[in-house]
Amino acid sequence: MKRLWIFSLALLVVACAKSGPVYQDPDTKSFSVQPPQGWIAHRSKDFTYPDVVMHGVSFVAPSTVGSGTVLLEASIDVATGAMTACPQTGSQATLGGAQARKWDWSDAGAGNLYQGTTVAAVHAGTCYRVTLFNHNCNIGPDCSKGYTAPFDRTTLLPIFNQALSTFRFSN
Repeated sequence: MKRLWIFSLALLVVACAKSGPVYQDPDTKSFSVQPPQGWIAHRSKDFTYPDVVMHGVSFVAPSTVGSGTVLLEASIDVATGAMTACPQTGSQATLGGAQARKWDWSDAGAGNLYQGTTVAAVHAGTCYRVTLFNHNCNIGPDCSKGYTAPFDRTTLLPIFNQALSTFRFSN
């Protein structure tokens, strides 16, 4: 039964992985990205990271992603900021053809689990961070949705990698 449930979830994620229209940053026009189909853009958003506050856009997953699990929200966030906002730690990666750093992170608080995978690069004197973010409630009585099925965030990685492959610098 568990395998059937995981297989069904994987099919749902693949179905949601189709790309939507290309998003061109309306503020600086410095990047474009093609978010997954059905993911909704919330632009003009500030992102508060442990080391810096940056500005950008968040593409929020539809409610069908992770349905029936402890997943509360998932997004792909694109933030821009000062060149110093790009950490020099993490594994080597590329973003829009530029050398980048990639790292996974997690945090917890008040019965919630926050996880992310971030790819960051400097281009034309600006730091660009693209993050796959998910917010889960803890399995148990404190989970506000009432679900106890765990969420496997690795099902989101193909969607994230597809969006990363479409990221382009416009300047």
